[in-house]
Amino acid sequence: MFDEVIRAVQRADKIIIIQAENPDGDSVGSSLALEEILGDMGKQVTLYCPVAVPKYLR
Repeated sequence: MFDEVIRAVQRADKIIIIQAENPDGDSVGSSLALEEILGDMGKQVTLYCPVAVPKYLR
């Protein structure tokens, strides 16, 4: 299964990272780190959060 994920990421030009409906520091930090890594790989990355990110995390 991990190999399938690797292949899917390698094939993709655009990737969306969807945040949980109740974001916390860990999930926001992980999303930002993943965005940076994927961006360094040349991927166009979009972050999406269905709710407003809490003020203390901005």
